[in-house]
Amino acid sequence: MFGVGDAIGMVKATSGGGIVFGGLSARLTARDILKEWKEEDVEVDSDLERTLYSQTRRMFQIRRLINSFGQDLLFEAIKYGVDPVRSSSFLESADFDFHGDPWGLLHAIRISPFWLSFGLRAIKRLSTA
Repeated sequence: MFGVGDAIGMVKATSGGGIVFGGLSARLTARDILKEWKEEDVEVDSDLERTLYSQTRRMFQIRRLINSFGQDLLFEAIKYGVDPVRSSSFLESADFDFHGDPWGLLHAIRISPFWLSFGLRAIKRLSTA
């Protein structure tokens, strides 16, 4: 018996979703079963394995950071620190399945004094946690 995806709790740490990751992990599991069953070489998709691993690791790190400084600061950052025009173009091209790359979000940030205040408050919370 093998479990993959939501059935074993494999969900994205940032959103709780994961149907795409579940399908991809099922594909990798099926490949490994075929490899053992047929006892022959089956095409290895190590790029897919690396992508799934790095994405889940990054999303977990992002979730830990958000949990450390709190949802209230996150919502404040979204409300006051994101430029609606720049974020609109970002959202049109964003990949909502693989969002473990925080660099894409940086394009949506508005340069403002808000970020200095936000950064200081986040650092204060992180240092007391």
